[in-house]
Amino acid sequence: MSVIRVNEFQGQISFIVDTNDDAVDVIAVENVESKPNENIRYSTYKNLLVISISFLLQYISYDSIKNLQSSINSDANVGVHSLSIIHGCFLFSSLFLSHPIISIFGLKWTLFIGQIPFLLIISANFHPEEYLMYPAAVFVGLSSPLLWTSAYSYITDLASKYAEKTNAKKEVIIGRFIGIFYMFDQSAQIWGNLLSFLILSPEDDSNTNETIWESNFSIYGKCGADFSEREYNDTLSIHSIERKTFNTLCIIYICICACSILLTLFFLDRRDVKSQEKLSVIIRKSTKLFISTIKQIGNRIQIFLIPITILIGLEQAFISAMFSKAFVSCTNNPKYVGLVFIVYGVCNSLGCFSFGHLIKFIGRCPIFLCAFLIDCILIIVMLIWKPAENTLIILCVIIAFWGITDGIWLTQITVLYGILFPDKNEIGFLNFCLWESVGYLAFYLLMPFIRIRIALIILLIDLVLSIVGYGIIKYRWITKQDENTENKP
Repeated sequence: MSVIRVNEFQGQISFIVDTNDDAVDVIAVENVESKPNENIRYSTYKNLLVISISFLLQYISYDSIKNLQSSINSDANVGVHSLSIIHGCFLFSSLFLSHPIISIFGLKWTLFIGQIPFLLIISANFHPEEYLMYPAAVFVGLSSPLLWTSAYSYITDLASKYAEKTNAKKEVIIGRFIGIFYMFDQSAQIWGNLLSFLILSPEDDSNTNETIWESNFSIYGKCGADFSEREYNDTLSIHSIERKTFNTLCIIYICICACSILLTLFFLDRRDVKSQEKLSVIIRKSTKLFISTIKQIGNRIQIFLIPITILIGLEQAFISAMFSKAFVSCTNNPKYVGLVFIVYGVCNSLGCFSFGHLIKFIGRCPIFLCAFLIDCILIIVMLIWKPAENTLIILCVIIAFWGITDGIWLTQITVLYGILFPDKNEIGFLNFCLWESVGYLAFYLLMPFIRIRIALIILLIDLVLSIVGYGIIKYRWITKQDENTENKP
């Protein structure tokens, strides 16, 4: 028998043998030390890249189609109504379905199930009638919380196990993995909208699409803050984008979305720890979670967070449904929606990344005040300024700054919930989803009945309430917490 001693600090292997199989023993020791870490690293990063690329492909398709709903599927407001249904069902699913579905099917299969409805709603855009779009919207709304909850759980579990095996700090690895995931996810706006711009662009400016747009703009002259959905649809009876061209775009998006689903199915490893409890117990726990979420609304800190959480939904609904139609499609043809949203996607990603690092140096309060001032200026500009035919550059500037502030609100409010409710993370996340969905629903439901000017005033009022609410939370935190507290809102 051989006796092996490993000196890890010096990186040398000393050994005493009484047989002639020295080389075999050394190889065995090296394999024991190196192979596990190499396998863990490969498996971990492989799964992280699979889930990140899968989400990138899915949201390249879905986000781009969503941005075009108010401009393309405007007959009977099918597009906007579908978005309202999605966020109404999202609210229901996040409260009732996420916990039991993940407990029954596990993480991978919940991800797979959650992706399928996105393929359905993209396919429904071939024939955007109520009987196809609305059921597909219901399924997307119900599946979205399943998709995101299981994705976050999968990545967190992946990072935690990797940190444990490599003796790294768990918080650092989780932050790194979430950052990689968001880098892929946020870039979907860029690639998806670039694709829609290239496909929907006519071959030359003298074709039918451009002629239609010129006649549309000359007929309806109230683009911008005075825009009315009803007046616009009553005035114009023709679409600026030919249905055949849009269907070509849908086919491409369907193929991309299908690749996303197949990627999850065949290349994502299972990390499922299914619950061994009975279905009745799982449902009982979900009911208790729902009751706790409703009770949380009465929490004073949660009350002050409501306006700023609603603001996230209002801003994203405004930019995707109202701004895209009242400012972009109305003056520059729907083909330019994709081009403008490329700018939004780039600036939104930069806002999420850069201000997340700046917080370490200047704190959260100055960043919130900066976002508040920028949003106020943008809203006032949109209230006063009347867009015209050759103002695409100005629209890009507006949406660029909007993307930056949107990135600030989205990422920093999510972090704020984690800081303020450290022992109630799940309940806090559900309340975040609840009030964000309220913001989405409010604007999607109101859009057919109000002018854009009213929506901008609502945004301005909620913006003021948001910064006041944050100021109160900051004041209460300072007066009640010790000076040595590390995490401050």
